[in-house]
Amino acid sequence: MSNFFPLDCSETLVNIGLKAKKRRQERGLRQKDLANLVGVAPGTLAKIEAGEAVVELRTFMLVLWHLGLVSEVFNDQPAHPQTPEPTSQRVRVKRISQESF
Repeated sequence: MSNFFPLDCSETLVNIGLKAKKRRQERGLRQKDLANLVGVAPGTLAKIEAGEAVVELRTFMLVLWHLGLVSEVFNDQPAHPQTPEPTSQRVRVKRISQESF
């Protein structure tokens, strides 16, 4: 498995983690309290709030759901600017001749 993880993805996880932490604090919940509600270890919740990319997706979504952040997080995310639009056109690659070298 590759260790590659795009910077935009990492920054997005950090931002979501900060939103989750802020909402938890606004609701007066300790990490331990929210972790018990979700059924995970407090350390797992700390990883989510820190934006670490090693948390199971199910756990991540449950935390967001318990905090009422699912629609806010996923509706606010802009489309990735580098995602190419699918095209039905054929693309021709320029041939390189021996004279080019």
